[in-house]
Amino acid sequence: MGHANRWQDAPDGHEALRVYEPRGVVGDGGLSAEMTLREFVAAYYKPVYLVGRDARARHLEEIDQSVKYWCRFTGDPPLGATTVFDCRDFVVGLKSLPGRRYATLARNTVRKHAAAIQAILDLAGPPSRDAREAVGLLESVPYVTRPRKESTSKLDDRYTLDEAQRILAQTHVARLPDSLPCSAGDYFARLIVVWFHTGMRPGGTMGAGWRGYHGDHLWLRARVAAKGFEDKRFELNACAREAIELMRGADAERIFPWPRSWPASRKQFYTELRRILAAALPTERRFAAYGFRRLHTDEMDGIDPTATRLSLGHTTEQTTNAHYRGRRLVAQTVAKLPALRAGCQRQLRLFE
Repeated sequence: MGHANRWQDAPDGHEALRVYEPRGVVGDGGLSAEMTLREFVAAYYKPVYLVGRDARARHLEEIDQSVKYWCRFTGDPPLGATTVFDCRDFVVGLKSLPGRRYATLARNTVRKHAAAIQAILDLAGPPSRDAREAVGLLESVPYVTRPRKESTSKLDDRYTLDEAQRILAQTHVARLPDSLPCSAGDYFARLIVVWFHTGMRPGGTMGAGWRGYHGDHLWLRARVAAKGFEDKRFELNACAREAIELMRGADAERIFPWPRSWPASRKQFYTELRRILAAALPTERRFAAYGFRRLHTDEMDGIDPTATRLSLGHTTEQTTNAHYRGRRLVAQTVAKLPALRAGCQRQLRLFE
């Protein structure tokens, strides 16, 4: 719990005394164990804790979604009245939600929302070495049981060059806002060319600005367009440069503009991308934008595996191996092994 403090007048010649009064409220923020989790997020978690960490807009959106699910499945009880049974109802409710590609929500998505709520509850608990900014509204923190993590290495979720060409041939089916000066086919075709030749993420290309474009490379600002806390540099070959140059005049600030900012326009953007993929490929081969990033990985590995990690912007080789290097690369390499055959052994005869 928090405490209040006030100064009491002292007799002349004596120092004033500071009196501490426990009150269940922290500081001047009006935080209390009577608050619900949603109220705590609005009063402290987002405006104080996350802002101090330069949280990206996408992360804030994900927090809001987790809190909505919490309210939906638990009724959002006061923090001080939250029990393990509420946490159980939350996880069970998540597991009942329909998924995008499967009948129910993916296990890792359930785990992500559970972890988000646990982080909020931990911050309402007592301060510790691992939670130094916790505000002490709760003496003990209920635990949200998370499902076991499943492998996230969808190593087969990548396009082939032939599939990429088929997708390019169908970009004209997309419908772009009238405010953009180029056609839907031109817009998405140029974007896909940049995705393949640079390995950039969708958020990176949509947030890339002309100020970061230098002809032979493109700089993405950290926490704005680039993932992580450092600016990222992407080398541009002739094809990528040509695609970017064709976008000149579309917008004075962003290379691939949309009427609204990237986080706000993401839903509409992916709707149009799915329209293109539906016209080009069967359902099981529609991998959205990351299929091009993984195709970039395969083709880069065929030229210089060391350059692949640098191109993707990974800090370690482990990330590249776990999430991007696919079975295709392994199969190609295994096929090049020197031949070692057992041959046909002479059949032994009885009593020989």
